[in-house]
Amino acid sequence: MLPAPAFLGYYLGMLKWTDDLLVGIDSIDDQHKELFDRIGKFYDSIDKGLTADKVSEIMDYLADYANTHFTTEESYMSQYGYPEYSYHKDQHHGFISDLYAIQKRLNTYGFSNLLGAELEGSLYHWLVDHVSKVDKKLAKYLKDKIKA
Repeated sequence: MLPAPAFLGYYLGMLKWTDDLLVGIDSIDDQHKELFDRIGKFYDSIDKGLTADKVSEIMDYLADYANTHFTTEESYMSQYGYPEYSYHKDQHHGFISDLYAIQKRLNTYGFSNLLGAELEGSLYHWLVDHVSKVDKKLAKYLKDKIKA
């Protein structure tokens, strides 16, 4: 079993989808909601003290969906000639790389307070920051292009 740090419950309480994260494109908003749900399941699996194998399985499930979502966004960017495509795609790759690095450390060393802090920063805060800034900018561009 993985020992969960005491502060993890605090982050679980924070991990809630709010409508201020809506970008205004239904397919992207639905996928963002699903990402939040999957991150919540990941945190919950650690909080419940599940085995490293089960936590790793849930992390794979999260990474697979993140890849699906990023592919959707990247196809929109390519289709509509988004000028910040490379930057946005690099952010996606960074997120996936961080997920796999965390998973490797989790499998090797188990859960620690330091890893918990990295999870909180790498997953929750990255996603909120990315959606509220980078994805909203993309959505505005796409909506303007689609109207034209």
